[in-house]
Amino acid sequence: MESLLTGDTRSRLEAWNDEQFQRAFVDQKKTFKELKILENRKVSPQEVILVYELSYHQGPQDKGVRITQRKLGTLVREQADWKIKEVRSIRESIEYLEELSLP
Repeated sequence: MESLLTGDTRSRLEAWNDEQFQRAFVDQKKTFKELKILENRKVSPQEVILVYELSYHQGPQDKGVRITQRKLGTLVREQADWKIKEVRSIRESIEYLEELSLP
C-alpha cells in the first residue's frame, strides 16, 4: 500500500504499527458496495483532484445501515506513476435500512 502513497500520507502510514493497520483496513465490520467518481479536476499536468463516494453496508443484509463517505483525494504524478498525496473526508452519512419502531 505504501507504494501507492507519497508525501505526508505515506509518512503517516509508515509510522503505523501492525495493530493499527489491522484495525483500520482488515478488521472492518463494513462490506464495501460501491465507488463513484463525482468530480475529476486537473490542477496541472502533474496533479489531479478527485471527489468520490464510497458506499458500505454494515449489519444483516436486509437490515443494518448503509454508510456513504464523500472524500477529496489529491493525486500527483511521480515519474510514470500516479500516487495519492492526500485524502480528506468531506462528509459521511448513515442510513438505517429498517424503520425504527417504538415499544
